[in-house]
Amino acid sequence: MNRDLEPDSQLNSEKSINAAYSLATEHLIEQRYGEAYQLCSSILQVVPNHIEAINLLGVIAQKIGRHDLAAEQFQQAINVNNSIAKLHFNLGTSLLPLGRKEEAIACYKKAISLDPNLPEFHYNLANIFKEIKRFNDAAAYYKQAISIQPNYIDAYFHLGSTLTENEQFDEAINCFQKLLTIKPGFPAAQHLLNALTGNTSDSAPREYVKGVFNSYADNFENHLVKTLEYKTPSLINEAILNFAGLEKRFKNVLDVGCGTGLMGVEVRDISEKLIGIDLSENMVGLAEKKGVYDELHVDDIIDRMQSLDVSFDLIIASDVFVYIGDLSQVFYCANKCLTNSSLFVFSTEHTENQEFIIQNTGRYAHSKNYIFSVAEKSGFHVEYFTNTKLRKHKTENNWIIGGIYLLTKQQQLI
Repeated sequence: MNRDLEPDSQLNSEKSINAAYSLATEHLIEQRYGEAYQLCSSILQVVPNHIEAINLLGVIAQKIGRHDLAAEQFQQAINVNNSIAKLHFNLGTSLLPLGRKEEAIACYKKAISLDPNLPEFHYNLANIFKEIKRFNDAAAYYKQAISIQPNYIDAYFHLGSTLTENEQFDEAINCFQKLLTIKPGFPAAQHLLNALTGNTSDSAPREYVKGVFNSYADNFENHLVKTLEYKTPSLINEAILNFAGLEKRFKNVLDVGCGTGLMGVEVRDISEKLIGIDLSENMVGLAEKKGVYDELHVDDIIDRMQSLDVSFDLIIASDVFVYIGDLSQVFYCANKCLTNSSLFVFSTEHTENQEFIIQNTGRYAHSKNYIFSVAEKSGFHVEYFTNTKLRKHKTENNWIIGGIYLLTKQQQLI
């Protein structure tokens, strides 16, 4: 490949144009977007309707986050030739970050009509339907993707979770069991199968939790706060203020499982130094934009708590323990991180049944008796507990009931 090609002076033959396009593609792969852009622009000066160059400009725009420009480029390519499936697919993909889901659906359907044998077309359309809660449509397209590519692991996984959300539990169990024959030991699939069969494990796999929140990050706050009326951070903050007093300020505060920073916003005013930890880099990226944390770490909460060289006088875990069944280790780590007489405040989803259970949502619920028992063994005293509505679940009047706990550290563990 001639990396020294000067397209403005040498694009005088089909061979030189093809060489320029190949070099532009190589630049794109190696993330040299400026060079790729210049080559494509030069090609289009010579051949204005060069569809591949126009399409590549759209891909470059997507790579740098200019989805509006990407959509314009893909539409321009379609205007040149309306019969190329990948152009409609690319246009649909560029419309999604712009919130234009219905248009994206139409683009994907057009791509499928032009080339029905590409499984990723069906898979990506299914993902949109899943996101907008059209579960029957999502399941149909996941199944179509699987019919084309029988070992399509991602399609199987999302089909299983779609069937679960649609409360088609028997079919979801069969789906996850089939997936585990294709990919034995797949942690996320095993976790959701456990949830459906009542086989309570100690915690959700890290890979599963990270994947859930990386994919959910962009829509997290809009859906959780506006649609599901998420109340947990404000309830936790209210418990802290009622116990400690309105004038109390905490020197070092740790927000474990900080997510996009909703809890951080609540406690910034009472924190001299505020540190956040979360497994999901996408969630942490959004938290960073809020500007309320002094430090943010992408890490497992237990690993990071064990490595932080800071003593805290307040640790908060809002909607975190729904992904951890056995809380003994995290309570032990919290005790080691806290100064004497400091606070440990958190939420749980509540159950009156066993110590803790895994629910068919893949989330854990904990009983009051279990929390009191683990707290005592871990050197804490429960100062405050209440059962309350945390957020809605699917329907208008279906609320998730959870516990809000405030603990004080009573003794140092060895």
